[in-house]
Amino acid sequence: MRMHRIIACTVLSLTVLGLTATVPAQETPRQFRVWGRKAPAKLGGFEGIANQYGLESIKIPSGYKRITPETNLQDPEAPAEFAALGYLPFPNNAMQYIYPETRPFPEEIGRPVRAFATPGEFVPLAFSLRSLKNLHCVEVSVSPYRDRNGQIVIPGNHLDLRIVRDLPIPEKEENQYMVRPKYLESFDEFDILNIPAGRTERFWLTVKVPEGAAAGTVRASINIKCRLGGEYTWESMIRILPFTLAVPDPEKDINFQILSNTNDPRFGSYGRDCNPSEIQRIFVDMAEHGMVSNNYEHVHPHISKGESGKLQFDFDRPGMTSIYSFNDYMYMVLKSGLTGPFCYYNGPYEASQYLVSGLLKYEKYSPEYNDALRQIFAAIEAHREKMSWPEFIYFIGDEPGSHAERLRLNLNCGQQIKAVKPTARISNFFNGEWNGTKDWKLLKEVSDINCTNYINENTLQESRELGYESVWGYNGCYNHALDTRGERVFYGFHPWRCQLKGITQYKYRAFYADLKYKGSVAYNPFCRDGGSYDYTYPSAEGPIPTPKWESVRQGIYDYRYLLTLQRLLDKNPNHPAAAAGKEAMAEVMANFHLDYQSPSREKYFPLYSPETLDVYRWKIAQAILGLQK
Repeated sequence: MRMHRIIACTVLSLTVLGLTATVPAQETPRQFRVWGRKAPAKLGGFEGIANQYGLESIKIPSGYKRITPETNLQDPEAPAEFAALGYLPFPNNAMQYIYPETRPFPEEIGRPVRAFATPGEFVPLAFSLRSLKNLHCVEVSVSPYRDRNGQIVIPGNHLDLRIVRDLPIPEKEENQYMVRPKYLESFDEFDILNIPAGRTERFWLTVKVPEGAAAGTVRASINIKCRLGGEYTWESMIRILPFTLAVPDPEKDINFQILSNTNDPRFGSYGRDCNPSEIQRIFVDMAEHGMVSNNYEHVHPHISKGESGKLQFDFDRPGMTSIYSFNDYMYMVLKSGLTGPFCYYNGPYEASQYLVSGLLKYEKYSPEYNDALRQIFAAIEAHREKMSWPEFIYFIGDEPGSHAERLRLNLNCGQQIKAVKPTARISNFFNGEWNGTKDWKLLKEVSDINCTNYINENTLQESRELGYESVWGYNGCYNHALDTRGERVFYGFHPWRCQLKGITQYKYRAFYADLKYKGSVAYNPFCRDGGSYDYTYPSAEGPIPTPKWESVRQGIYDYRYLLTLQRLLDKNPNHPAAAAGKEAMAEVMANFHLDYQSPSREKYFPLYSPETLDVYRWKIAQAILGLQK
């Protein structure tokens, strides 16, 4: 039986190593039910190599040279036990990039796979095998996690085992590429895995700690078997902490979201020739990662002119080039658990830029044009209230900067929204000072939230002075050569340090490719004619996760640890451990800076290694434990 995804029955009874434990069955976590399992077999699409599958099906353009990654290339001396097995098992931080060329350091070999977490958390555990000889028919399975009495605490259907897959990524230098770890495919007992000598194969185990799990250390076995190669049982341990994490209020604390284009067939989130029915799974995936809303979506009611010239609206028909109607779209958003304020961009912006002038044929900025905009926003607000949908926060532009026409367009659009609903909250994706212009200052007349991709101490202070209700961070997931620290910092310690009330990033998924290419263009970087955005990859079954998408979730957990500590301090200011808790918070946050989201980040970014971020989280966790005594 497949050990890491056992179907729940009324009672789950397992016998492992002679111990029988009977526990109430638990439903497979929703996150695991919506994730896709496998990428398409032919990654190269129609331009790929015949009779090859997976990575080998991608055709490398003539003249391209593969280069070696920055990683440990020194072979360690193999201990006798592992030399006999034919491989070196070693754990690694889930945020760290491990390549086929990576060798373990001597102290890593055979070390247990360990973590700490709270009930309800998804725990990423990463481990690798470095082959010393050809290994055939490699099998990897994971047992349930048990307490010291042998009772199952984390059942098999709360474990999701995957293998890390690579893609050839063109480098900045001309005609060079590197094979990089990009996505996580499901791995079970039916998968055939042969590992050639001198290769590192990487595995990723996501563990969902049940909501009601008791505190204590639980243990599982990672079992490795090979037809050619040795058999090894490896210990994994998770320390479950005796508290649950606070849940941020999107109004009082922070609104976590990510930009996405799920409802747009032209620039959608699917990759060429993939099915947009994936949309519901995408929304659930966002919610399970801690998002309370999404943004940038292309969604419109169907609009036509009546005989009197008044506009007519049908919210059950898709408008412009939308795939799903407004009603269907919002039904899926709310059903998924994205119940926070809906951040509405590709509605007000597209109406002002394209719909009214292009489809309705009103001259831009004319009285008829502005009247049409007001009719559209009035209809949307009236329908929103009728349907009891959450608040709409109107995002009226995208990086206006110092562009005079964009500034005029955004200002006029905001004025029409405020004319319809003066209390409506309005924002923009501001450029900030990257090009020397404070566009958020130029558009303050119609803006309530400063959502900017440039933040320093002056941004925060001047925003308050101008009357902005809050500042949100936008596009701050910076890339690092060795790991995914950028995603974790931007969604965790950074917003806490700057007291941001929102975080959003461009974007969940998009792959732009020349129209001559068919097939699975998402997986073939050589056929793209622009950048790619790959927090997940498409499949027929749902989104396939990536290491950096999982780091976003870890960043949100960091924020929740900090919020848990702060709420305890606020509730118990005279607790004997309160002073130590405040000191721990100050000590950790002294390592983060108000000007991180600016050119100054180059000074700080190298300091945030995955191990360092784990230490910071543990210090916060210890302070929480002290306040519970």
